[in-house]
Amino acid sequence: MVSKIPASIRYNNPGAMWGGNALTRKWGETGHIGLNDGLKQGNQIAIFPDKIHGACAQFDLWRTSKYYHDKTLKAAITTWSGGNWVDEYVSFIEKHAPGINANTVISSALLSSPLGIAFVKAQAWHEAGQSYPMTDAEWSQAQSIVFGGVPVELADDPQPLILIGASGNAVSKIQHYLGVKETGVYLDNSETKFALQLFQVRNGLTPDGKCGQLTWAKLEPKTT
Repeated sequence: MVSKIPASIRYNNPGAMWGGNALTRKWGETGHIGLNDGLKQGNQIAIFPDKIHGACAQFDLWRTSKYYHDKTLKAAITTWSGGNWVDEYVSFIEKHAPGINANTVISSALLSSPLGIAFVKAQAWHEAGQSYPMTDAEWSQAQSIVFGGVPVELADDPQPLILIGASGNAVSKIQHYLGVKETGVYLDNSETKFALQLFQVRNGLTPDGKCGQLTWAKLEPKTT
């Protein structure tokens, strides 16, 4: 039986990006698979290990590709879609990312702003045919990784950048290492944030309350 889950959701690929290239491998692509979309264009899609890596690849593509970066939305979507249903696609993004229109230039400044998150969310929605199942915190986390100067090696590292609003096992792990209550949720003005900032000060790190690779390296017990 063919899965009814959209391919972009099934394969953790919000942008429905093609695989087998340097950029998708950079963000941890585990493979790619052909798609039968009825257009006979030989379409395929990259498979990512999780949604964060997939969203990072999506941001990074729009940030670096000569075909999309610094192009108007309409010009970029024309290329992206192979010229199919361009006006409908553009109208969809205009509707779901207010502030963007057909003549908006997809620049790094836009992509690194709140409007950039709205844009990639709208694109992911259109590709999936439904609202993409990622939280605002997850979209923000992916944007921060791509534009926040986090080392590229993070793509192959199991520990993600943890920001205010994050939740899940990684947050519980941080709380365990810090000796605070393990809620699995990282809230502002919380015991977790204060404990993390204190830990950063004591270890000569910037006390920004973000758990990036330098903080993870100090937090995690050494195995040697």
